Parts: sequence; structure tokens; C-alpha cells
Amino acid sequence: MESTFSTKQPTQFFSHEIVVLNDSEKSILSKLCDRLKDENEEIIQDIAKKVTGLQNLATSMSSFPQIIETSEFLGTVRNEETLLNLMCNTSSDRRELSFPTKSILGRGFLVAKFNFFIAVLHIAESYVLPTEYSKKLLQVAQNVMFNLMAEDVYISILENAHVKKELKRHISRFLARLWEYRIDSNVEKFADVLTKVWRAREQIAPVFGTMLGTSELFLLSMELDEMWQKFMIAKISVPEVSMALEEFLFGISYENITFLRKELRRKGINAIGRHEVEKLLGKESLFDKKDPRQFYFSYNERRNNAFARRHLTSKGPKTTLEAHYICFVFETYSDTLATTDD
Repeated sequence: MESTFSTKQPTQFFSHEIVVLNDSEKSILSKLCDRLKDENEEIIQDIAKKVTGLQNLATSMSSFPQIIETSEFLGTVRNEETLLNLMCNTSSDRRELSFPTKSILGRGFLVAKFNFFIAVLHIAESYVLPTEYSKKLLQVAQNVMFNLMAEDVYISILENAHVKKELKRHISRFLARLWEYRIDSNVEKFADVLTKVWRAREQIAPVFGTMLGTSELFLLSMELDEMWQKFMIAKISVPEVSMALEEFLFGISYENITFLRKELRRKGINAIGRHEVEKLLGKESLFDKKDPRQFYFSYNERRNNAFARRHLTSKGPKTTLEAHYICFVFETYSDTLATTDD
């Protein structure tokens, strides 16, 4: 079977210049502006101004030395090998002032680009343009968000002391190229899978206090993707993964899950639904469930909680479901490479 991940990047991205908008993004913006040109010229000018701002950010990023090329400064040689060692051995408290400047600027660029497309999405909805515009803009915003999320997941894996060194070095190479070009040809592949799983989560009605919700998600997600099927079959029985899946499913922390289980037993209640859980905890979503920010914030919350548990050696999942999945994909891909080399 062909590997899910690819080490090759599109050749057009191998230059000193950061690509601000790809062909798909240019196409949807062009179509939207054509529809709006007779209705509101000021909005079109505002869109153009924001694109110029993105271009300026990209130009600033491109002016810094390439991350994966060899350079020498005051007798100190920096190359991809020294960068890989740095990424694999730098703790989170030292990261921001240790990683390349271009990587920090690039993150700001992606945040600006994401906010730009969310704003354009709101414009399309305000002018009641055909749903195809909103769907395409939402997809574009999701792709940008997943590039941000991929960076977070890669770094969280590198920070995990329990991950094998070989896997860390493999992932660090992908992270270095993501920093360099702000594009990873593999991101869209696992983004597509995780988006479908997130949507599957919204389609089911999990019952807290039973395994019904987890079982439904397992069965529904088995239809999504062959690699995800393999992941679920191989890892669902692992307590760490099942706990991470439960957090993902209910959108609350392991600590809250434990608290609610005790409360349900104390009150003699067998099970409650996800929305009842949210009410009991006073937890309210800031965004519509279709908004990609809801997915990203859910991931961030679970990642931060997992990070704290690792350092405090507390009970509960020490890694997010997304990181477990991506680690599994890389491990499977590495095995395929070893077999090919033999």
C-alpha cells in the first residue's frame, strides 16, 4: 500500500520566497471579488489591503536565512543536523528563544492568514453568496489552521520523553520543512482525516457514564480512512489512547471526567448526554461547532492538560489523540521505508 505520508514537497515551494496564496486560495478570492465588485468596492479594497499585509509578512520571513541550509556565524556552523539536535533536545521553556527566528515569524504569518480567511468567510456569509463560496473558504481556513496545528503536534511529540529518538528525528525533519516553507504536503492528508473524525464526533450522541459514545465513534470512524482504521484497531485497547479518545469525544478533561463519574455514582445516575455534561460543568462553546477555531481550541486545551500531567506525573492522558494518531502514521511510514530499503 502506498504510504500515507510523503517526504517530497512541491517543487514550486523550494525557493527563498514564501508563497502567500496558493492557486486554490487565489481562485476563491478572485471569484468572491468578482461577485462583490458591483456591490461594495470598499470591501474589495480592504481585502486587497489585507493581502498586501500578508505579502509584507511573507517578504520579512523570506529575508531571514533559510532554516535547513548550512550557514556559519562567528565560527559556529549551523545546518540541518544541528537544527534537528536542537529541536529534539530543547524543552518548552527554552523553545521560543532557541528556535530559528523564521519559525517564530512564520507562526505569526499563519495566524494572520487564518484570521484573514475567517474574515473573508464572514463577508461571503454577510452578502449571502452561494454556499459553495462559504464551503471553499471554510476549507481554506481549515487547511491554514491545520498547518498551525501540525506545528503544535510535531513539537509536542518532540517534547515527549517517551517517544523514541528515531521517531523524533523523523518528525523534526518534517517540522524543519514546515518552518522553512510554511507548507507540508502531508498536512492536508491527516487534516482531512481528523476533520472527518471531528465531524463524526458531532454526528453521534455519546452517553457519558457508558462506553456507548466511544463505541459509536469507533464504528463510525472506521469508514473514514484506511490509516485511521489501522490506528483504531491497533490502539483503541491501549488505556492512554482510550483516555485521549474520551477527552476528544466529550470535549472535557480527564479530571472533569473523573469528577463527573463520582458525581453520577453519588447521585445514582447511570448516564447523561454530552450537552448535559457541558451544563453541569458550566462549559460553553465560544464558537459554532463548524468554526475551525472550536477544533483548534479543543486541541490546545487537551494538549496543555497533557503537558501538565507529564510534568506533574498525574493520572490521565499524557498525549492528545491527534498526537497519538500522527505518531502512529509516522511509525507505520518508517516501517514501510525500512522494508523498502531492505
